[in-house]
Amino acid sequence: MIVKLPFPAAELFPNRKNGSHFRKTKDAKDKQRDDAYWLTMGAAKGYKVPTGCIPLSIVFVEPTGHHRDLDNMLAAAKGAIDGLAQALGINDKDFQPVLIDRGGVSAPGCMICAVGVEIRSGVNLV
Repeated sequence: MIVKLPFPAAELFPNRKNGSHFRKTKDAKDKQRDDAYWLTMGAAKGYKVPTGCIPLSIVFVEPTGHHRDLDNMLAAAKGAIDGLAQALGINDKDFQPVLIDRGGVSAPGCMICAVGVEIRSGVNLV
């Protein structure tokens, strides 16, 4: 199953938080989780969720050419991963391995998430 989710909001990136209190980012994280939940529910119609370890591939299509580290993009996507898992009725700890990659630059940006299959930019991602 492949689902396209919005690119994480700037305030969710660890380097942007600068030690601020969690309530400053709570609304953005809640919105990210809710958006991911509903978009996954729409994409998952008829999808049979595998059991055991479930591969998760995330390709980040960045909205601008601004330098972002992959590990920070993954950290900023935590709410989206939670919403994705919730919609599938699983615990996000079951996502393993987790593969992250870049998919170029295209506004407004997005996260292309593949559950149960491996995708990589430049290999099998259109």
